[in-house]
Amino acid sequence: MFQEICAECDCGPCICSYQDLNSYIIGKAGNEFIGIKNLDYENNCFVSTALQALFNTTAFSMILCEECEVNDLCIICLLKKLNEEIIRSKAEKIPMIDFKEYRQNLIRICGEKNFAEGVEGDCFETIELIMTYMHFASKGVFFINEGIINQECEGDCHSHYVCYNLLAEQKSCNCPAKNSTTLSSSFIIRLNSNDFFRPVSSSLINTFTITLNKSLHMKYEKSDMKNYIGSFSEIIQKHLTYDQILDDICEYCKSTYRRSLFLKSSPKIMIFQLDWESKTPKLLNILQVLISLQGIISMSKIFKGDNPIEMGLKGLIVYLNNHYVYFGIGQDSLWYRVDDNLCQTIGLGRWYDVLLLILLTKSIPIGLFYEDSHVSDLSLYKIELLYLEKTVYTSEKNNSNEAGTLENEYKDSINPSSFLCKSTGEIDCINCSEKKQIGQVCSVCQFDPNENDWVCQKCNKINEGMILMCDYCDDVRFKIPINTLDCSCGMQLNFKYCKKCDALTKCQKCKKSICVVQSAFCVKCKKNCRDGYCDGCKTYDMLCRSCRD
Repeated sequence: MFQEICAECDCGPCICSYQDLNSYIIGKAGNEFIGIKNLDYENNCFVSTALQALFNTTAFSMILCEECEVNDLCIICLLKKLNEEIIRSKAEKIPMIDFKEYRQNLIRICGEKNFAEGVEGDCFETIELIMTYMHFASKGVFFINEGIINQECEGDCHSHYVCYNLLAEQKSCNCPAKNSTTLSSSFIIRLNSNDFFRPVSSSLINTFTITLNKSLHMKYEKSDMKNYIGSFSEIIQKHLTYDQILDDICEYCKSTYRRSLFLKSSPKIMIFQLDWESKTPKLLNILQVLISLQGIISMSKIFKGDNPIEMGLKGLIVYLNNHYVYFGIGQDSLWYRVDDNLCQTIGLGRWYDVLLLILLTKSIPIGLFYEDSHVSDLSLYKIELLYLEKTVYTSEKNNSNEAGTLENEYKDSINPSSFLCKSTGEIDCINCSEKKQIGQVCSVCQFDPNENDWVCQKCNKINEGMILMCDYCDDVRFKIPINTLDCSCGMQLNFKYCKKCDALTKCQKCKKSICVVQSAFCVKCKKNCRDGYCDGCKTYDMLCRSCRD
């Protein structure tokens, strides 16, 4: 992920050649995207952003290469012409195109209501409208009544071939004859951003905000954000009530009904719209949404059934100060910001740089574009995750909703590992606090940062890699062959953590103190809750591993 290590600052990416965060995050101009001119009075950003997002998907670009009926009122012909000009501009290295003629043609084809000169429209309504007019144009229909969207189709038209979400809602009980199925279709799946949020305790916020950057790597086990990684599919499931038990009871078999949702179509791209209740959401909530995103999503993990389709994230639409901007992955696998005529890499093009820019500018992610057969790398180093987490917690503690620390500590922001690898490449071991080389086994306590699950030497039970004390017998993972450590509470211990001072909670069954380096399980749903709080059941009542099993 990092570039070649710089000899002067002894880390990569190089941080010594930047004077501030803005000069870094602007990135470099590239030829992956061609800008669309947007003068102050034109207000083209809503339609240009929608088109940039669609054109950046392979499936949409490919259908514009197919034959269609030539007609002055055909939106497919218009988009073909625009796509050809973009391709020609790339070849001739022309940085942007004039959109005035295209917008006038959109008015002529789709009407004044949505594309009148100077009108600022809605980006997602524009996508729905474009797809609808493409549907009719591919069937030779060019005069359409306003307000008609999401026409039913067998998937044989241009728009439904590319982006068609045919959902089957099945209501079933133990009587097969009484099962019922309802079909619905859409080009865009709408999600509520509230489904991604969860509260964070004030003690956790305080722990992170008082931690020095050089010691931040030692807080990974207390991190709440790590629990969001890869949770996007699970959150969509809950939003769509994927396998919900209803209150209704069948009058014949007396069993409760179950609601299931199946994807009956095979879309090439999938568009998600995120609805936000607040126009100025907290940075904490924005980061919770972004960390949950997955580079690849599988339809079989979102919908009922065994749909084999997998899709990768291709781009985001963000909203900032009444303005739409597209963040997309170019053919060189780098992230770009496409903001009207501005088309530049975001920093070095890393996913981490995208998160930096969004937090710095307080942009709101409102649209996600996934594409079939595409793979995206949304991985973060642990220290990058912890640094962003500390940033939003600082904002939360100060009640400022500003990511000022990103600019104040711009070198740490560009490369959070810089405060770990200066000169010596040494850090404090997370287990015994002795000096060790980054990524290497500690020579004092034998802690291996790359180890996954481990077997307790005392009880032979298997434990998860991220905990340092056996969940079953309380034996420590690594014995430190040095003098016994003393805790300020008076308790003696031969490992770094004090079971008394760092206890998250007490097991509701055996009353044993559960330490922060062990697993805590909700007494109701038995889910692993590493911060001692279950968001689903809204309870702090926990069980230890032994009592849960």
